[in-house]
Amino acid sequence: MPPHTLRALGVSPASVDAVAFTHLHTDHTGLGFLKGRDRELRKAFPRADYMVPDAEWGPFWRGEIKAGAPSWEGFMVPMSRVLRRFDDGDEVWPGVSALITPGHSPGHTTYVIAASEGRRILVLGDAFHTPAQLTHPEWPSGPDVDVEGVLKARETLLTQLLAPRTYAFAFHFGDQAFGRVVRDSANGVRWRPVPARELLPSPVHLT
Repeated sequence: MPPHTLRALGVSPASVDAVAFTHLHTDHTGLGFLKGRDRELRKAFPRADYMVPDAEWGPFWRGEIKAGAPSWEGFMVPMSRVLRRFDDGDEVWPGVSALITPGHSPGHTTYVIAASEGRRILVLGDAFHTPAQLTHPEWPSGPDVDVEGVLKARETLLTQLLAPRTYAFAFHFGDQAFGRVVRDSANGVRWRPVPARELLPSPVHLT
């Protein structure tokens, strides 16, 4: 989320404690570091731990992943100086555990957040790009580096998502980013968005 959006919501970047990346594609890392007045790169969230799984960091750091990779000097080098690595199943923050779901990228990670009253929220990253892929998990996405791995990851995630009191946040689902996966007699499963209150006006006005 851009810093100006956080400020509009009354959240200071300095108040953020942790930044856990689902994966290292540039559309998920682009605002990790910002240039100051001295033109030096600094963490956009100065007090936060910056975290990425070892399974994701290694291939990107070795230059094995080209498509979608973030800027080397603008992200990878400064990230190498501050990152905190973790493994599958680790608790990255109190109440937040990592479920590594490789396929879209080597160490793509879903975060499982324990919420109140036994509820859970799964942060899906790019394991699914559209709600249609929940109904048709066999449909791949262009940037996937391992299609078979994606299919296995989606099978794991669908089992998790169909569990009671489980919700999800899907980065690329547009204005239906929060929701649940429910059984559907016609299609097997489908996405049921959760109504969300608009906090800020849309940044784009279509005429």
